[in-house]
Amino acid sequence: MERGLDVLLMLQADHEQNASTTAVRAVGSTHVNPYSAVAAGVAALSGPMRGAADEAVLTMLRRIGTVANVPDFLSSVKAGHEQLMGFGLWMYKTYDYDPRARILREQLDYLYDAQEQNPLYVIARELERRALDDEFFASRRVYPNVDLYSGLTYEAIGVPAAMFPVMFALARSAGWIAQWREMVSDPEQQTVRPRQIYTGELDREYVPIAEHERGVSQATLEPEAGTR
Repeated sequence: MERGLDVLLMLQADHEQNASTTAVRAVGSTHVNPYSAVAAGVAALSGPMRGAADEAVLTMLRRIGTVANVPDFLSSVKAGHEQLMGFGLWMYKTYDYDPRARILREQLDYLYDAQEQNPLYVIARELERRALDDEFFASRRVYPNVDLYSGLTYEAIGVPAAMFPVMFALARSAGWIAQWREMVSDPEQQTVRPRQIYTGELDREYVPIAEHERGVSQATLEPEAGTR
């Protein structure tokens, strides 16, 4: 279990400019204290598409229920009725390029040698196998990511689901603090200020707000011709 936790923390450590790390760098560039910078990362990590994704995978696996239901679930995903969690990452376009899912899967095999195997693991393996063999997902480069097996690994070492985002933040915090230290010690580092390109209308007629509200009210009360 100690080895499993070590592996999980290493695999979930900060890497490149993901959303939470970018938040830390943007806030940290103002030279705030490290607690405030890390808090920015935690806020970004709290979203369901970030630190809560591994718990969402477990919810999905429980909803699938059995291995026999995997084909129907994938059909629902293709039809747009279900969301496939634990797959796809914009920067990792091949299974071999992102080894984290495979490493965690192997780590789970070690953990299950010492304890009863979670039935959800079998569903996850079948989901992985079928998705990798399916042209629909392969053509879109939707491959397993670290979230597919991270929640199962946390459960195997006794961490409750409510603590998953906390553990994720713990793993990321070492890199966040390193990036904060790098910025505050760099004399050439300036406050982050992204440029924005406006692509909207250029010439617009000014309408006083009172006239605008009156026009909206009339449009609401007067139906168009031919309507009832």
